Amino acid sequence: MIARLLLSLVLAPAANAAVIASGDYGGGGLTLANGDILSGTYTNISSFTVPAGVTVVVAATASGANLAVYASTVSIAGVLNGSGRG
Repeated sequence: MIARLLLSLVLAPAANAAVIASGDYGGGGLTLANGDILSGTYTNISSFTVPAGVTVVVAATASGANLAVYASTVSIAGVLNGSGRG
């Protein structure tokens, strides 16, 4: 019972989690929040940022790249979790 509760807490998405749309960001920045979910290709980004204390998850995809980011500057001070994603 306790193990099931702990597993539920670990796997529960963050309250402010959002699926972040892939695509062309037109030279704008992309700063992620705790629990955000990424999948696909993100292009034309000035700065891609995962701040300290933030965990971002790479979603599984049926085909193609799970995650590709094309940015002038990439800063990952938090966690970008792609565990088991290829």
